[in-house]
Amino acid sequence: MDGEMEPFGKSMARAGIGKEGPEFVKRINTKLIERDFIKHLWTQLPPASNQALMSHPEVSRLIFLYRSNLFDVAVSTFLAKSLGHWNRVDPEEIVRPITITPPQIKRFCGELKADVLDQAKRVRASGKPVHLIRYEDLYSVAYRDRFLEVCNFLKLDGGNEAAIERLRPSEKYSGDETLARAIANWRSLEPLRAAPRLTVTLEGLDHT
Repeated sequence: MDGEMEPFGKSMARAGIGKEGPEFVKRINTKLIERDFIKHLWTQLPPASNQALMSHPEVSRLIFLYRSNLFDVAVSTFLAKSLGHWNRVDPEEIVRPITITPPQIKRFCGELKADVLDQAKRVRASGKPVHLIRYEDLYSVAYRDRFLEVCNFLKLDGGNEAAIERLRPSEKYSGDETLARAIANWRSLEPLRAAPRLTVTLEGLDHT
């Protein structure tokens, strides 16, 4: 439990720790002492607890990571629920393809967009220095630049080439051929891939 990168997930419930109150604050303190940072999925906590985490006096900086391609998030989520894991889809594990309707995709993307922008507003309202990262940039040729930007933001030495090389991203996405096998109506969903990408900015809640 103590070595977790995401300390407010399932193990917290298993340990009988609530998502607010003195024990919750104590867990924040413990994790900051252990690692000097906390990796956190905002969906794991209610808004008030997320706000308590961000406003904690020992939290001096925030990195806000979000996915720009909402279509990919929707497909990944539906597949993960079907297969029971979030890893890349192995063609060999596809026993029965699932069906995802366009309305399901559109509804999911709409709800996710609203949630991301709401969380961005809360992060911005914290008054702490914030660095934004698009998830897709971590798996592109720009990953080196993003890594150095984070190091600079955190005032860390980012000049270690060996460390940067170890972070070289591996292929993260399932190919179209695999998706076509996993999703029975994949071809009918492809037109939705052209939807505008979500963009969050520090200057305001500008987005597309």
